[in-house]
Amino acid sequence: MKKPGKKASSMLNRNRRVWILLYLSLILCILMTTSCWSDLDDVEDKLNSSGYSIGDPGPSGVGVVFYISDDGKHGLEAAPEDQNNGNAFYWSNVDGVNDEVGTSRDIGSGFANSEAVINQDGHNNSAALICRNYRKDEEGDWYLPSYGELEELYKNKDIVGNLTKEEYYSSSEDHVGGYVGYITFTGQYSGSGYFCSKGSSHYIRAIRSF
Repeated sequence: MKKPGKKASSMLNRNRRVWILLYLSLILCILMTTSCWSDLDDVEDKLNSSGYSIGDPGPSGVGVVFYISDDGKHGLEAAPEDQNNGNAFYWSNVDGVNDEVGTSRDIGSGFANSEAVINQDGHNNSAALICRNYRKDEEGDWYLPSYGELEELYKNKDIVGNLTKEEYYSSSEDHVGGYVGYITFTGQYSGSGYFCSKGSSHYIRAIRSF
């Protein structure tokens, strides 16, 4: 039997390479398509698992959603107006330097922070109590945001609206026990975080989680 010449052999090798490249391209396309659909599924899960997106009316019917967790299952909504009739208020009447409550700055800790402030010995009034009393007979679970939650509120302050005062309190202690964190929402230093004494007067915006 006559062996194929060099030209025929070269043609076979070229065809083989073409088919290999086509096969590899097909595999790559399948992998990329699977990855894309997976990413789309992740986005859809995040949008649909809580049923809410940032800027939506919250579950309370009065608040505005300003934060959705990474897994899309939880969120935070803010009250539509400042508490205490829009007037500044002190953080707590228990305001000694050594009167440390033991709070957290983390997202999700604001409710526990607020409860800890209210349950402190000698407490009779505070920014936390004002927030806890907001719509007490409706949802009954509003609270003063932690520092991390207040940062998220600042990021979406224009979406929430009416956050026009300069400085808003968090429920998180800072520096040492007698000081607490707040964020400037307007003015030259908008977005900056500071700490102040618990007897200082700043503004209050209640939030709740869902």
